[in-house]
Amino acid sequence: DGGDGLSSINQEDIESMTILKGANASILYGSQGANGVILITTKKGKAGKAVVNFNSSTVLEQVSGLPEFQYKYGSATGGDYNWSKTSGNYQSNYIEDFFQTGVNATNAISISGGNDKTTAFFSYSNSTAKGVMPTNTYTKHNFTLNQSTKLLNDKMTVSSNVMFASEESKNRPGAGYYNNPLTGLYLFARERDFANYKTNYQVFNADRNLYKMNWYSTEEKQNNPYWEINNNSKLDQKNRVIANVKIAYDITKHLKFETRGNIDYANVLRDNRYAAGGNSVSVSPNGTWSYNKYTDQAIYADGILSYNNTFGDFSVTGIAGASYQKNTFNDGMSVGNGTVSLMYPNYFTFSNMPYNVIFNQTINKTLKQGAFANAQIGWKEMLFLDVSARNDWASTLALTGNQSYLYPAVGVSAIISQMVNLPEVISFLKLRASNSKTANEVPFNVVVPANTINGSGGPTGIGGIGRNTQVPFTNLKPETIEGTEFGAEMRLFKNKIGVEFTYYNDVSTNQFLSLAAPSGSGYTFYYVNAGKIVNKGYELTLDAEVVKTKNFRWKASINGSHNKNEIVELIASNPNYQVGGDDEGFASIIKAGGSFNDVWIYKFNRNTAGQIILNAGGVPTKAATQVKVGNVNPDFMLGFNNNFTYKDFFASALINGKFGGVAWSDAFTPHAFWKSY
Repeated sequence: DGGDGLSSINQEDIESMTILKGANASILYGSQGANGVILITTKKGKAGKAVVNFNSSTVLEQVSGLPEFQYKYGSATGGDYNWSKTSGNYQSNYIEDFFQTGVNATNAISISGGNDKTTAFFSYSNSTAKGVMPTNTYTKHNFTLNQSTKLLNDKMTVSSNVMFASEESKNRPGAGYYNNPLTGLYLFARERDFANYKTNYQVFNADRNLYKMNWYSTEEKQNNPYWEINNNSKLDQKNRVIANVKIAYDITKHLKFETRGNIDYANVLRDNRYAAGGNSVSVSPNGTWSYNKYTDQAIYADGILSYNNTFGDFSVTGIAGASYQKNTFNDGMSVGNGTVSLMYPNYFTFSNMPYNVIFNQTINKTLKQGAFANAQIGWKEMLFLDVSARNDWASTLALTGNQSYLYPAVGVSAIISQMVNLPEVISFLKLRASNSKTANEVPFNVVVPANTINGSGGPTGIGGIGRNTQVPFTNLKPETIEGTEFGAEMRLFKNKIGVEFTYYNDVSTNQFLSLAAPSGSGYTFYYVNAGKIVNKGYELTLDAEVVKTKNFRWKASINGSHNKNEIVELIASNPNYQVGGDDEGFASIIKAGGSFNDVWIYKFNRNTAGQIILNAGGVPTKAATQVKVGNVNPDFMLGFNNNFTYKDFFASALINGKFGGVAWSDAFTPHAFWKSY
């Protein structure tokens, strides 16, 4: 896991977060807002005296739960697994002792102020952390500067914001089978002396003049955990700049023009080095190096004309605008020798790469332009009609004739509490309904995919051309999502309690699916537009001001949601078409009639009496076919948030829960059908 973009933002700079759904998200942000938008508003300077804020926090972390281990049985005859039938009195605390107390310390300072014409805000924060796994560290620095200035008799406002973030992570914990310290730690043969392997995790090999891992097993999933955390270094670095400027001008009392420009630039390095002398299955004899260095850049600009006026009982609000987006992601290079041996051990340089390893240049470029409009007509501030439309032109659909696509939306809302007299307990009641369409463009380089130059060859030669194996998709269409939504908002007991309910039904069509190309065509696969996928569900939010006194305030909110995914159809002409397959005994299969993240497994082979059938060696056998045992996604999600304020002190507590769904344990066993779910 390389982290996420949100982690780059200084949490102390966040003023508020707003969730945009449906038409409000898709009209302004196009396909990027197809599933909603989280709009983050950062803090700004305020007129008045300069204000200095300082915040400091320290969080201690400990592993709260571990799998249930047995320490009664060791391995049989020096084997890799603890399958001995003879019990013993073995050490039992080395797993807990491997972990340490994690510490996450954050310090932040901000300065804000200004006058009635100009305001400014500056902040700096730093975070340092050590993880619960030894040698894992994280450091982050954030700088933020924004300002706002009023000009031309306050008709024009010019504002700008610059954020810089520098992150460095060392030795992020591995995941999966290979080069993961936890596999060796958990599987360690109980009868052996773990303390010896901890102290002497490496031994010197005079023949090779280097240290080699000291471990009793050569099994591909196992490493000495202390060799892994001390000798196999993992470095992640990211420097990110987000800069934007906005100019707003009041043309008249009711008409306003606004233009915005934004650039988001990140420089990313991922450098993983696995020392020679480690696990011979996953690491080459002279070491393994995985190196990725690239930049991401997103440029966005728009111009929006907005109008707001009333005519008697009617109100009219509208916007019209155009936007421009240019994204260049993963612009850089990557190289990794895998298990192809480096020329010399433990020298991680490009010149030490073997001749038959390819240096890959990577890039992903998209360009999209859009035009949009939205109008809201209100009557007596109680009944509202919203109509909107957006048209996008996407570069990834060029040469298809479908690069221009329109998606409209319509919605109505009514404030019932303004229309009729309701019981006194109901302070506010609003009902709403909407229907919207959104379109998603396709990935980069699929309409007419390009050939590649292979950078590897023989010791005295160069590589040739790598021919494209995908059939050109020149009649490609964008995926479309049509969503219908109904909702209600209610405030009770003089606004002390709030209830919000939303029901939605989203239908996705024109999915982007791949099929095997006909034999003799010269290609291996091709894409089609097909499929129908339905997501329906509800979300319920309850918030309340539980206690409010002169010095103390307690606000709480509960949010629950349920989503049902149904794959109605994939390929109409091929009802057996599916995506996904067996992966060491389990599969996540996407097929008509199922849902995304369905789990299929092999169960034990049983006779008619329900007894497990054993082979000649006494080992359980597996069934001939896989069966579906459930879905990874939870049936219901629940969140409980509490905010406490006492004078100038603030505290919050959040509890999240997921209910239902199945989990798969690929628990270090060589026979897939022995695994549990």
